[in-house]
Amino acid sequence: MIKEEYVLTRADGIEIHRHYSDEEKYIIQVETGIKYEVAEDTCPCRYTYIESNEYLPSYIEKVNNEIDEKYSDSVIEKSINNATIDATYSYVEPTIAPTTIEVEFEEIDSNEVN
Repeated sequence: MIKEEYVLTRADGIEIHRHYSDEEKYIIQVETGIKYEVAEDTCPCRYTYIESNEYLPSYIEKVNNEIDEKYSDSVIEKSINNATIDATYSYVEPTIAPTTIEVEFEEIDSNEVN
């Protein structure tokens, strides 16, 4: 969603307002098609803005860092494209150590067996 906030009032009494996406996406100036991370305009603003589907590089880096921290022991395939993140985890089959059983046999005289 596009957010607008007051920045300051210039010496000539004109207010400056900042426009940005609260979802950390680029904003596009409708009248010109120019893409911005943040736009500052005089108020009343002569431009309008829409939110793009493209995330800011700072957001992508933040998500990648979170993935790296969370899955540092796993094999990760990271891709951020239109807000999708795919992760592939490695799985190691548990191993069972071989067990040796020692058995002692007693010799029996065949004449003693009934």
